[in-house]
Amino acid sequence: MSPPSGDSGDSANSDTGDGADGGGGRPRSRAETSAATWERGVAALHTYVTAHGSATPPTHLVVDGFALGRWAARCRDTHRAGQLPPERVAVLQALPGWSWGRTQRDRFLEGLTHLRTYVARHGTAQTPRDTVVDGFRVGDWAQRRRQAHASGELRPQWAAELEALPGWRWRQNRQPFHWAEGLTALQGWITEHGDAVVPEQATHHGYPLGAWVHTVRRVDAA
Repeated sequence: MSPPSGDSGDSANSDTGDGADGGGGRPRSRAETSAATWERGVAALHTYVTAHGSATPPTHLVVDGFALGRWAARCRDTHRAGQLPPERVAVLQALPGWSWGRTQRDRFLEGLTHLRTYVARHGTAQTPRDTVVDGFRVGDWAQRRRQAHASGELRPQWAAELEALPGWRWRQNRQPFHWAEGLTALQGWITEHGDAVVPEQATHHGYPLGAWVHTVRRVDAA
C-alpha cells in the first residue's frame, strides 16, 4: 500500500487514473481529478454497502474498473496522516460498518458479510472450499472459522452469528446440505422437466435446487 501524499485528500483519490480528460479535450486539474475520483469512490462504496450491508470491501476488490478496496485503504491512510478533509471524514463515518482501522472484528464482518451474500443467493451457508463471492474467498474464510472454533479460538459471539445462518455446520462432510430434501426436490424436477439439468439459480417449489445440485457436484469433485 502506497503512503499517503501531502495534498489534502488526494492520496485517497489517485488510484484509478481519472485525470486524463475533464471534458472538451481539456486536461483536468489536480483538484478536479481529486474531486472526481472521490465522488466515484463514494458512489462505488455506497453501491457496495447496498449489496453487502457494510462498508468493508476487500483490499483487492475492483468494481467496474475502479480499485474500490485500494481506494478505501488509502482513505484510511490519509485520515491517519491527518490529511483527509473533515467533510470527507464525515461521509465515510456515516456508512454502516466503516472503520478507520482493520480490527479483528472488521475482518470477521468482512467474511460474514460475504457469507450472508452467499446465503442470500444459494439458501445455505454450507460453502464448498473454493467458493468466491465478489472477489472474496468465502469458502476458505468459513473453513478457517471452523478450525478456530475447533481449537477454542473463535469468540462465542462470532460463533453465534455463524450458527444463526441457515445450513451452517461446524463440521463439513462430503454429503451436501439437506441431502434428503434436495434429492426429493431433484426427483420432482426430473418429473416435471424430464432431465436433471438444473440451472444454478433455479428453485423448485421454493427450494434452492440449483444451489443444491451445484454444491453436490463441487463437493463430490473436491
